Amino acid sequence: MEPEAGDYKIGWICALPLELTSAVAVLDKRHEPPNYARNSRDDNTYIFGQIGCHNIVITCLPSGSYGVTSASNAVTKMRLAFPAMEIGLMVGIGGGAPMLPKNDIRLGDIVVSEPAFGLGGVLQYDFGKTVQEGKFVQTGVLNKPPGVFLKTIAKMKSDYLRGQEYKFKDIIQELLEKESLLITFRRPAIETDRLFRADYDHSEENVSCDDCDTSLLVKRQPRVHDGSYVHYGVIASGNQVMKHGITRDQLAEEKGVLCFEMEAAGLMDELPSLVIRGICDYCDSHKNKGWQSYAALAAAAFAKEVLLQLPSQGTGQKTSNWFKDINTLNLPRAKGACFGDYENQDEPECLAKTRVDTLTQIEKWANDPDSKKVFWMCGMAGTGKSTISRTVARSLQANHQLGASFFFKKGEADRTTGALFFTTLAMQLARSLRGTMASSIKNALKYDPDIPRGGLQEQFERLILKPLLTFKADEAGGVDNAEDPQSTMHGRISVKPTRRIIVVDALDECEKKEDIRIIIKQLAKLKNLTSVDIRVFLTSRPDLPIMPTFRRLADGTYEGLTLHEVVTVKDDISLVLEARFSKIAADRSLPADWPGSAVIQKLTDMATPLFIYAATICRFVEDENGDPNERVKNIVNVDQWETSMVNNIYLSILGHLAASRHETDKEVFVQEFKEILGTIIGLKNPLPIGPLARLLGKSESVVYSSLVPLQSVVDIPSDPDIPIKPFHKSFYDFLINENLRGKCELWIGEQQSHQQILDRCLEVMSGSNGLKVNICSLDSVGTRVTDIDPAIIQRNISPELQYACRYWVHHLKNCSDQKDDDMKIEIFIRHDILHLIEVLSILGQLGPFSDYDLNELLGKVKSIISWPWRRSIRKKLLKVRLLLDNKYNAISILPLQTYLATPDLISEQYSLDVDSRPSAEDVRNRVMELFEGSIFKSNERMDYTTYTTCADGRILTFASDTRGSEFAVIRSWGSVDQWTTQTPHENKRWGDPRIKELQFIQGGRLIMARYEVESGIIDQAKIRVWHVATGMKILSWVSEKRISREVLSEGPDRNTGFTQAAAMSSMMAAQNQVLLFQMQRGWMV
Repeated sequence: MEPEAGDYKIGWICALPLELTSAVAVLDKRHEPPNYARNSRDDNTYIFGQIGCHNIVITCLPSGSYGVTSASNAVTKMRLAFPAMEIGLMVGIGGGAPMLPKNDIRLGDIVVSEPAFGLGGVLQYDFGKTVQEGKFVQTGVLNKPPGVFLKTIAKMKSDYLRGQEYKFKDIIQELLEKESLLITFRRPAIETDRLFRADYDHSEENVSCDDCDTSLLVKRQPRVHDGSYVHYGVIASGNQVMKHGITRDQLAEEKGVLCFEMEAAGLMDELPSLVIRGICDYCDSHKNKGWQSYAALAAAAFAKEVLLQLPSQGTGQKTSNWFKDINTLNLPRAKGACFGDYENQDEPECLAKTRVDTLTQIEKWANDPDSKKVFWMCGMAGTGKSTISRTVARSLQANHQLGASFFFKKGEADRTTGALFFTTLAMQLARSLRGTMASSIKNALKYDPDIPRGGLQEQFERLILKPLLTFKADEAGGVDNAEDPQSTMHGRISVKPTRRIIVVDALDECEKKEDIRIIIKQLAKLKNLTSVDIRVFLTSRPDLPIMPTFRRLADGTYEGLTLHEVVTVKDDISLVLEARFSKIAADRSLPADWPGSAVIQKLTDMATPLFIYAATICRFVEDENGDPNERVKNIVNVDQWETSMVNNIYLSILGHLAASRHETDKEVFVQEFKEILGTIIGLKNPLPIGPLARLLGKSESVVYSSLVPLQSVVDIPSDPDIPIKPFHKSFYDFLINENLRGKCELWIGEQQSHQQILDRCLEVMSGSNGLKVNICSLDSVGTRVTDIDPAIIQRNISPELQYACRYWVHHLKNCSDQKDDDMKIEIFIRHDILHLIEVLSILGQLGPFSDYDLNELLGKVKSIISWPWRRSIRKKLLKVRLLLDNKYNAISILPLQTYLATPDLISEQYSLDVDSRPSAEDVRNRVMELFEGSIFKSNERMDYTTYTTCADGRILTFASDTRGSEFAVIRSWGSVDQWTTQTPHENKRWGDPRIKELQFIQGGRLIMARYEVESGIIDQAKIRVWHVATGMKILSWVSEKRISREVLSEGPDRNTGFTQAAAMSSMMAAQNQVLLFQMQRGWMV
């Protein structure tokens, strides 16, 4: 029996295809892929297999994508796909750092990460600073390998010292004898292992070392045997290849580094791992690829030996209940809001040796068992709050104590309101707390699936607070123990095993002020928990309504820190400027002390206390398209307008940009600038460069060339799939600040921005690649949204079209009230409104978590358009509203029902080229899907099966012929819809809104209804009966007495309806009455 997804507890990560080949080669057995919850943004490729008793998941970084960031992204996605994964292996090639005679490391040897010299086994460093200045700059302290690995290699070392040889050599030999690997994986000749003196650089003119001076080879003693040796110690990890012999030796001497590589630092804090590297070169300029294949195979073979000796960690056990619950938990999640999300992978964290006092204070709060449950760090715009939040989140994550996170951000739809705040936190907490959290949330949703679209207080109490109040840890270890109580915020935070910390950043960027108040008040309730210690680290500006809301909280709820009042801010900003300008000097071949201490001091004074000011200066100066000296001079000599410090630097940057243009093309440049940048800052949700260019109707090259001079203020990712957006909200605020109109010719008005985006949205939706009938070419009107391949959706509904459909009304609401738009909107509604509804259904935007209510959309459009001379379009909108009111459930599940539900809205332009006659089984399943949670009743003696439901408060009952020929659907306001398989787009309707109760009788052939009406001062009651198939009324009886509910029932004789009613008029005492009807004739007996 193949393992389930929850049985895979060990991840194996490779960086190169040859490493992947070696990893697959050492598997004892390959498995078929299990069923697992794959995230839509997970582009990893996984290989499943077994070594000994351990089930392994292997993944390789994308071809050509190396380094710490790529490794971190890959592992994050892997852990989301396999939450039961506990430990990892990073296996592949690396560069050796021999330090004779102490560390005689040679090509083909193996280096294994192990704690040494006060380090955890992997040391992260800044390569650029190291090479240029000849000194080491440590940028992170990382986790040590999992204890189970350390115990295993300790045993292996002990066995070796007692004369027992390693087994990995036999594994290599066996694989090579089977000829399952190419000849390139065989061990190269010993003569090709040459170590040159560290100060002897390789000639760039020669590919090989055949012409290198052999007299400069380092003399080494012959080894007892020529096989691979194993070394244990520190592995250095950076984002660039190390190929500088002198620096290699210096780091080996200072830090005991045995090996250099590029990925492990991105792994250790995401997944506690053992790093195993086969040595293929000596980290100098004499690099060659001759030893890479063998080194990769040696490392994989040693990893297999480790796993064969590793005790079973329960990897063969069945999937835990927690894992099953978490994999089936379906909560909406805000895109890009969580720490570590792909979209935010390049966001900065605190530079080493900066923010020391602040981080220390946060560390103390996190570690102290008696500290308050909420830590509120406030600061002015640009003081570095988000950078600190990311640093804190990284540290907590390293120790597996990050419970959840939410980073609010202006301009990103999911991150500007509280709508998805608590559902996003709940999903993360369920993953972080291994125990009953997930099952409690799942049970709450089973009882009431509408919780995620309820009020924020209800969401918090039912999805977070109540599950935490009853939380019990999983027997296998619901919480992770922190092994190093002496670690610090600069690497790890040691906290109690039951503690989880929630990081909430930039709460002030939540647009709805009432959401802010509710969020603060609800999070404060976490102080009452006893079963688990949940704390909140929250940052914001000191704005309304945040400050008064905190002040009204009970004493002892929170402690605070005002960031711009920290006395060391100026020193920290100076360090940032020194480090960044030192790198600029090295990159641009400027003097080492450039631009001089006086300029650094001047810039520090200008920037304090705003880190965003310093960061923007650095990005502006280091832009390769400008002269750094001129740009520094431009900033230092900036005029002091009566405006904020941040606005001054933005004015300086944009002023420099405008001044660099020749007068002949300035007008065109300004117009293009406002169009492109105005669109970027006005988007409800940011777009990557491709969709952005198509939305603008421009080429990617034009958009890119226009944005390149703005790299100091606009983030232009190298990955074309990552959205373009301003670095900081303050730039958005600057561009729409009315007080700056006239001070900068590149100023952009907010309404102007929304107006131009609205125009483009309408053009995209109405264009040749825009909306149309059956846009995804579905085969049947019975095709469900859940059955449509996401690839088909992406192929047929481009990202810019998706954006236009979802957000055009947002821009309509926020642009100026110009009647010029009326005709465009009217044309769009006439021709494309049903197309829009179809697309919104496909995109899931008619569901409970949509970006807007389509009824609200239609209401807004109706109020904007001048109606007196446009009655026909008004009539059409009203019909569309009725369509959504009556057919919402069907259309939200079956997109093409949009065109079948209201025949009088359909013209030839909406004709469907699909089979519109679904089978009886399709119809039955579709209707059943609409009534999820219904009560099922069956009577085998009858030809009809009856269902009763109160699923949505409107629909009460429906009946189906067992032959599948027809359905009757009854709504609570009294209308009765009959839907047949022969004519699925037609229906018969009868009834009266005064119906109080409905009941199928005679096995579903007849429907009995109870009415209550008022006639003068006398209350009346009616009983009416219809024939389902024909809709013919066969009985109507009126009583001048009110009939109570739950009175309709069938008598023992199928030809007789029986009801007993307790009746009372306004002037009579209570009395009972029995009513008998002969149904075939419609008589009352």
